[in-house]
Amino acid sequence: MRKDVMVGGEAMAFDLTHARHDPMHCLVPGLFRSLKRGERKKLKLDVTYHYAENEQARFVGFEPLGADDMRLLQGLVALGGPKGIILTPEPTADLPRQLRLFLEPKFDAVGQDALVVRESMTSLLCEIGLTDGGDISGRSRRACCAWQT
Repeated sequence: MRKDVMVGGEAMAFDLTHARHDPMHCLVPGLFRSLKRGERKKLKLDVTYHYAENEQARFVGFEPLGADDMRLLQGLVALGGPKGIILTPEPTADLPRQLRLFLEPKFDAVGQDALVVRESMTSLLCEIGLTDGGDISGRSRRACCAWQT
């Protein structure tokens, strides 16, 4: 798919081959933010985004989402393009059926395809540049495990 984008008043064309994302997660102001030392343990995630009349999305969690969490989500989206496995609304095999049940889709999502990314934590962290010669920090591993659920 060919896209034209305006950058600095100049049109730039590029070919979009594989990018999948949920616009809701990209548009919510304050979902991902810079965190000072210790804020991750003190603060909680509670962001409500009003996107239309009487329409809103609320994100709630035990910890706020920082820049490292955003990088992990971007890495998952990047890996989902070339290596993503489509999970249909009514899978026939046992494992895909169980994965679909874990997602617990609601409303319009019940009839939509989902995307499965099956990769190691190491390859995900390499994708987003969080490795240093094979040494992966404990924080990176914990953040990666949090996104697995």
